[in-house]
Amino acid sequence: MISPSVAQAVPPANDDFDSAVTIASLPFSTTQLTTEATAALDDPTACYNNGSVWFSFTPATDMTIDANTFGSTYDTVLAAYTGSRGSLALVPGACNDDFSGTQSLIVFE
Repeated sequence: MISPSVAQAVPPANDDFDSAVTIASLPFSTTQLTTEATAALDDPTACYNNGSVWFSFTPATDMTIDANTFGSTYDTVLAAYTGSRGSLALVPGACNDDFSGTQSLIVFE
């Protein structure tokens, strides 16, 4: 007997905080499908959370960061946090959903 298999969605590689993509330098740009992203039990919820992908950037000097999801074809939310897993703090002003249509923008120091 042959039984049909159920396709399992595969979350992005950087779906978990511990697997964040390290951004080495700016400017940085990437294209990533995030529709299968999941939310971990300890993901922060201060700025929405229906699933997350993680990126990490540590600047050598103080700077202004401008991050956006412009060009995305689906609804996005963008947030920046400092700290370590389990004790993340939302960067003031770095939470946005729908800046321009369904695309997001954050600008922060």
